[in-house]
Amino acid sequence: MAMTIDDVAEKFIDHAQSYDKTAPNKNWYVGITSNPEARKKRHEDEKDIKCKHFKYMEFKNEAIARELEQKLKRYGFSISPKDLLILEGKHKPKNHVYIYQAVSSRQA
Repeated sequence: MAMTIDDVAEKFIDHAQSYDKTAPNKNWYVGITSNPEARKKRHEDEKDIKCKHFKYMEFKNEAIARELEQKLKRYGFSISPKDLLILEGKHKPKNHVYIYQAVSSRQA
């Protein structure tokens, strides 16, 4: 039986709560990308943070990934407004959804 968007959202929430019982909250982020490991590195380099408990899943297409991203946002995961922009023109499909707990690099 195929998993629903709600089933997958529950898996992401369970993952976050296994590290932080108060998750999702403002310290947990959700996003979509075409390359999760490269995106994680960019977050860490650009924001001077550590992406702890990083988890991602790949989906069939960007529409499904975007739907899950929005659902996780409604559950309380943080998201950057620029991450909500839909790119026009040529780009690799953003079909991976990821979450992480943002921790100051000084605390990591």
